[in-house]
Amino acid sequence: MRAINALDTMPFRPISLVCECGSEAESLHSVGLSPEYELVVHWTCGSCGKVSYLVKTLSDCCKEVPEEADTSEADAFFLASMGIRP
Repeated sequence: MRAINALDTMPFRPISLVCECGSEAESLHSVGLSPEYELVVHWTCGSCGKVSYLVKTLSDCCKEVPEEADTSEADAFFLASMGIRP
């Protein structure tokens, strides 16, 4: 995995994290991958205190890749490190 520093730029599309009460997530507890190849985002709602999870298949995540995504060698390396072929 590669860390992105302030000098690097990588286009991305934010994923909306909204609780059932309608409040947006203020901070995340963790982000990971499930055994079923899903992206899992865990947070607690700052308004109502509910523990929430977003679970999204990696194929659904790939469908939301920005069209102007850079296909540079560094991005290809990052995707390959995640097990994803561009």
